[in-house]
Amino acid sequence: MPFKRGDTCYIMEDNPHPTQVKVVSKQGTTYIVQLIGSCGAMKLPEERLFATSEEAEASRKAPKASVSVQLSDSNGRSNVIEIQDMFKK
Repeated sequence: MPFKRGDTCYIMEDNPHPTQVKVVSKQGTTYIVQLIGSCGAMKLPEERLFATSEEAEASRKAPKASVSVQLSDSNGRSNVIEIQDMFKK
């Protein structure tokens, strides 16, 4: 969705909630936006800007599934690791 100078939109940063920003300028499909109530600006591609906070939240990617390794010995006992003493005679 194209935005113009002065428009208010939302971005997703590292925090879990959308952040409201104001469009300062546009260069092709890249926008320069300023956090509301803050100095400084960020340069972001158009796909990172959203018209509503709901759209921004919906864009959040689902967390990746974590995988845990379970080790077992030949007798089927889980979580057992045998370390042989290679210095033992």
